Formats: sequence, structure tokens, C-alpha cells
Amino acid sequence: MLTPPISERLGIVIADAYAALIDAKTAALAPHDLTVARYAVLGTLYTADGSSGAALARACGVTPQTISELLVSLEAEGLIERRAPTTGRAITTHLTELGRARVVTADRDAGAIEVALADTFTPDERAQLRDLLTRATRALENPAAGKS
Repeated sequence: MLTPPISERLGIVIADAYAALIDAKTAALAPHDLTVARYAVLGTLYTADGSSGAALARACGVTPQTISELLVSLEAEGLIERRAPTTGRAITTHLTELGRARVVTADRDAGAIEVALADTFTPDERAQLRDLLTRATRALENPAAGKS
């Protein structure tokens, strides 16, 4: 017998919720010609313009190879521009006016998904869910930390 039984595993519930979120955002972003990953890059640059590729990869949770491919694609469409460093060694990435307009427009639809999700819960439940998921993340990243 599997322990715990498949039907009682939290990981499945978390994975199902994540998959539903990504599916909803994918549908919301499609009319804007954005994937969730491309939207994440543009959204990150909206708040952290001038980031390096490495910083973007970390913030978006993708590999350096994936961020490189995303940046090439976004640059080819005129949504971002990369600039040679004036100091240091890292090339910086910046939103163009077209990129800024695209992410703001797309965020209306993607943000509506987040609002609808949040509205499913009371403010206290949202705070509790954030706390529980944060603890779950810590427990998975560092099993000793999850025993608090």
C-alpha cells in the first residue's frame, strides 16, 4: 500500500491548483500573444527595469537557457531592448514602450484571474493560505525548516 494514499496527498491538490491557475492565465494571455513565461518576463521588467538575464531567470523561475530564448523572442518583437553595460559586465534588459503597453494591457486580463482567485477566500483565509503555502514551500526546500 502506498503511504500516504494517493487520494490524501497534498502535492496532488497543490499541483492541480497550480495547473488550473496556469491554464486560466494561458487562456487570458493568448489574445495578447503572450505565454505565461513571456508575461512573467515583461511583468518583472515592469517593476525591475534594467535587470540582467540572470536576475530575470531567477525571478521568473526559469533556466538561463530558457530566459535567453525568451529574451531573443521578446527583443525580436520589439517588446524589450538589451543594452551593453556601462559599468560591470551584465547586459541589462529594458521594456520598450510597446512592451510596457503590452504588459499593462495583458495584466488587466491576467490580473482578473488573480482577483477572482482571491475573491474565493475571505481576507483571513487568504492570509492563512499564504502562510500555509509559504510553510509548505519552506518544508520542501528544507525539510528541517518545515517542522516548526
